[in-house]
Amino acid sequence: YRYHGWGLKADKKKAVEWFEKSANCGCAAGMAFFAYDLYRGDGIEKDKELGITWGKKALLSLLRCRSKRG
Repeated sequence: YRYHGWGLKADKKKAVEWFEKSANCGCAAGMAFFAYDLYRGDGIEKDKELGITWGKKALLSLLRCRSKRG
C-alpha cells in the first residue's frame, strides 16, 4: 500500500495501519517505517515526538538482533 505497484493502488493510511501492526509485533522494519510516517505526518497525523520514540525502538531492536549474532 505504500507505493503504487503490484496491482495495488497506493494508500498511505492503509500502509500506516500495517506498519503500526508490524511495529507492535516487534518488527524492526515496521517500527522504522511507522516512525518515519509519524515524524513526517505521511498518511497519519504528524507527531514528531512519537516518531522519534518509535525510531529509537527500531534502533534498539536492530542492535539487540546484531548483538545476538555475536
